[in-house]
Amino acid sequence: MRINFSFLVIIVGLLLFNFSCSPSAMLPGTNTTITGAMADSKLKPPSDQSLVYILRSSNKGFAAELGVEMDGKVIGRNGGKQFVYTFAEPGKHIFLGLGENLFELPIVLQAGQTYYIEQKLKAGLWRPRNKLIRLDNEVGKRKLLKCRLSAENATLEGFIK
Repeated sequence: MRINFSFLVIIVGLLLFNFSCSPSAMLPGTNTTITGAMADSKLKPPSDQSLVYILRSSNKGFAAELGVEMDGKVIGRNGGKQFVYTFAEPGKHIFLGLGENLFELPIVLQAGQTYYIEQKLKAGLWRPRNKLIRLDNEVGKRKLLKCRLSAENATLEGFIK
């Protein structure tokens, strides 16, 4: 029996696609995926802190998870169409995107404010390279609504009662 090479490539590709998607976080005690819309309605910055979302609004390089840190503290890892978030004290912070390269984005945060950062990908030699871009709130919120929370987010603060 002879197997068509094109058919084999398609089957292997579908299997890789099916098993390489990054897992999404679930609401504790449920099978409900935490979406950007849920986060937008449930998460609010406390009056003495900021809320920062780091998102990948594109499915480009969907299987590649890229890390995100703030001041050396791990926030999480993003796959395609995913986000991570953190609450932070006001003041200057350095956000670091971890891919084949390290990309630093310094931001001064104000208490009670929400910030949106997009993690962009482009091809690297061994893994994707990344760049962090600060988004204005309107664009950031619109892109957040298309994403789901990464299972690699360091916390579920704001979703756990």
